[in-house]
Amino acid sequence: MPCDRAFCFYYPENIEALKAAGAEVVHFRPTEGEGLPDCDGIYLGGGYPELYASEIADNRDFLEGVRTLSEDGGVVYGECGGLLAMCSSLRMNGEEHRMSGILPSTAVFTGERHGPSYVRATGTEDNFLLPNTAVRGHEFHYSEVRPTSGSYGFRVERGVGIVASMDGLMLRRSMGTYMHLHALSCKRWASALVAAAGV
Repeated sequence: MPCDRAFCFYYPENIEALKAAGAEVVHFRPTEGEGLPDCDGIYLGGGYPELYASEIADNRDFLEGVRTLSEDGGVVYGECGGLLAMCSSLRMNGEEHRMSGILPSTAVFTGERHGPSYVRATGTEDNFLLPNTAVRGHEFHYSEVRPTSGSYGFRVERGVGIVASMDGLMLRRSMGTYMHLHALSCKRWASALVAAAGV
């Protein structure tokens, strides 16, 4: 789990829930050049990747490690800033920075504020973690994610999501969402994530 200047927002209850479900949580700092540790899954939290886009783009060990984990069938779950790191690129102030390329999409900073708002959503039937499951959380961002393909894991009843009230862009066993899901709103979340990682 990255925990540094770019990826710094996690609900403490989410971390506690993952540990209680049997996960060994390992922290590392991609903006300081650290690569992806040996792992079965990764939880990419929110934060400020736009402020450290150059550092993230320069850390090939991190980006290629996350992409390879996804391609090999490992679980990658990203929230807001983590979603942006899963995109092909991040565009800001006329500059484009390479990201991991897990999700066929471009993240663009528009300056338009979305949120802060509470989110209510329900897992789609195709959601590999939480099918047909009600969840709650929050969203707050100044970016848009523009996908070229992919399916979605959540129908948003309250909030914005990625596009057309859909959130949780999925490919293989990777999912990126603008929603910061709160583990106490869905007690299955942590155990589902740990189980999907094969822990």
